[in-house]
Amino acid sequence: MRQPKSKMLASILRIDNYEEAQLRKGLRHPPGIYEWTSAERFAQLISMGYFNVVIIFLWFWYDPQPSAAELMLPLLRAHAPPDKQPFVALLSDDAHSIRSTRLGEVEIHLSTRSGYNERARNYWYRQKHMYRLADMVMHISPMDQVAEKESYPFVKYYKLLRMPIRTFRILGKGQVVGLDRSFLRTANIGFIGNGMTPTNHLGIQWFLEHCWEDVQRQLPGVRMRLIGRPPGERVVRGKPVQCVQTEDAHCGWAWGTPYAGAEKENGIDELGYLSAEELLVEVLSWRLMIVPVLRTTGVNTKILVALELGVPLVITPVAASPFDLPDNETIVAFADQALNFVQQTVSVYTVSWLWTQLSRGSRQHWESLATHDPARNDVRMMLSTICLDTTEHHYLRRWTPPTIPLEPPEPMAQLPSASTPRRKLSPCFNGGNWSTSSASPLLLVGSHAMSEVFPRFDELVRLVWEGIALHCDLRLVVRQPAEPYLLDGVDVFLDGHWALPLSTLDGLPHRLVFYHWDLGKMGTNFHSNENMLEVVGAAEIFVAQAARRPWAALKVLVNQEMRSSGGFLFNWRKALTHLGFSKPAMNKIIPNIVSRFETNFTQSLLAHMLASHSG
Repeated sequence: MRQPKSKMLASILRIDNYEEAQLRKGLRHPPGIYEWTSAERFAQLISMGYFNVVIIFLWFWYDPQPSAAELMLPLLRAHAPPDKQPFVALLSDDAHSIRSTRLGEVEIHLSTRSGYNERARNYWYRQKHMYRLADMVMHISPMDQVAEKESYPFVKYYKLLRMPIRTFRILGKGQVVGLDRSFLRTANIGFIGNGMTPTNHLGIQWFLEHCWEDVQRQLPGVRMRLIGRPPGERVVRGKPVQCVQTEDAHCGWAWGTPYAGAEKENGIDELGYLSAEELLVEVLSWRLMIVPVLRTTGVNTKILVALELGVPLVITPVAASPFDLPDNETIVAFADQALNFVQQTVSVYTVSWLWTQLSRGSRQHWESLATHDPARNDVRMMLSTICLDTTEHHYLRRWTPPTIPLEPPEPMAQLPSASTPRRKLSPCFNGGNWSTSSASPLLLVGSHAMSEVFPRFDELVRLVWEGIALHCDLRLVVRQPAEPYLLDGVDVFLDGHWALPLSTLDGLPHRLVFYHWDLGKMGTNFHSNENMLEVVGAAEIFVAQAARRPWAALKVLVNQEMRSSGGFLFNWRKALTHLGFSKPAMNKIIPNIVSRFETNFTQSLLAHMLASHSG
C-alpha cells in the first residue's frame, strides 16, 4: 500500500495532469513518480542522469527473495552516466545481521537457533556488499548505528534518520482520555507486540519462564494480558490458521514454558489482534506494561503507546535506549535480570506513589518527544553532508567501482598490433559484415561469472565455440580469471570472467556478444549465495558499457532469451549475425553444431531457474 497515495504525492510534487498509468509507462523528466516494472526499465531511467540523490530502503522482509536494495544498487551504479553519478544513501530499518546474532544467543529451539546464526552470517556478507555500493548508511536508531559502525568501518558516512515521534500517536488530535485513570482503578500486567516477531515472543517466553511464578506469588490474582498476533499463527488465503503446540516451535506465547497449553489457568490471557478502539480501552485498564526484550535492534514502538497513555513501564535498558529515557527511573522502571524484573514489577504494581510518579513522568516525556522532534535535525544533517560531498551540479565528485574478485585492479591488455601478420579471412565470413575485410576480425564473447547463476553456462558455451572454431578454422582463446587479455593473433576470444573496461577496445575493429542475467529475476540467488551482489554488480557495469556501444556490442539476457528451444536457436543466429558470420555459414553452424547443445542448455537452464525461483 502506497503512503501517501500516488495521486496525493503527485500533488505534493506539483506534477500536472497526473494519471496512474504514468507510473508504468514513459520516463518523464522530473518531477515524476516511477514504478519498478523491470530491471531494464529501471536501468533506462537511471541512465537519463536525472537523479542527484537516491535513498533506498534496506530490509529483508521477503527473504529468501532479494531486498529492493540488492536489485537497485548494481543498476544505479552501473547505468548512471559516469559524470552524473548520484549520491546513494541506504536507510536501514534494523541492524539485520547483529539482530540475528543476538536472537541466536537467547533462542532455545536448536534448529531455530541454527537458523538465526546462519542468517546472521548471510546478512553480514550481503550488507557488506550493499554498503560498498553506498555513500551513506542511515539508521532509525542510534543503537543500531553504533553497532554497525563497528561491523562495517569502511562506510564513508553514518547518519540517523529517525521517524517523527508524533506519527506514532495513538490518540486523535485534541483527544483526551484517561483523566479519571488512577492507581486503584487499574489492574493486571500487559504487553503489546506481534508474536511473529522473535524479539517479542522470546522476551515474553523469558519473562514467563523466569519471572511469572514469583510475580503471581507476590501478586495473587494478577493476570498477564497479551495483545498481538500469537506466535506460530499462519495466514492462509487471508485467514488465520492456528499452529500445533506439539509440533511447531514457538506455538503460542507460553511455548517452551511450564504454562504451555494451560495459559488461562495460570493467569495468561492471549487477546490476539485488537482494533484501535479496543486496544485503547484495554491498555488504559492496565496497572503497568512490561517490555522484557533482552536482545533487540531497531525501535520498539510499543513503548510509545505506554508513554502517551501514562501507563507505567518496567523495561529493559536495551529496549528503552532509542527514547532518551533518563537513568534516574523517574519515567520508567529499568530491569534486565529476572530477580530485578520481579522486584520492579511488584513495586510499581503495589506502591501507589511510585505508580503515580511513573504515570505522570511517562506522559510528560511523551510530550517532550513529540514536541522536540529529532527527525527534523536528522534531515538537516543528512542534506548538509550530501551538499558538501557533491559537485556544484550536485553529483558525486567521483565514484570508483569495487575491485573485481580474482582480477587485478587494472587488467593488462595486449591489443592486436598492425605489425602482426593477419590471417586470411575465414570462409565463414564471406558475404557477411566482414566480407570487405582482407583479414580475420576480432570477435569477443564475454560474460561475468554466469556460472554463479547458471552453473553449466561456461561449459556449454565453450563447447559450442570450440565446434564453431574448428568448423571455420578460427583461432579460439579461452581466458581464465586474472589472466591478461592477449588479443593479438586471436580470432575468437572467450571470457567467462570479463574484467576489461570496454573503453579499452574503442577504436579497435571488433564485435562483442555479452551474456548476462536479468537482475530483476534473481529469485533466491542472493539468499543462497551471499556474495551474489558482488558478482552481479561487476557484471552490470559491463552490461551498461555494452549498452553505450550498440554498434559493437550485443547484450543477451540468458534467462529471458535462451530458455526455450526456439529462443536458444534464434539467439545464436542473432549473435552470429552480429559477429559477422554469413548466412550460408550459419545455415551449417546452427543445425550441425549449435543445435547439438540446445537440449542440454535449455533443460539445465530451466531446472536451475526452477530451483532458485528465478526467471
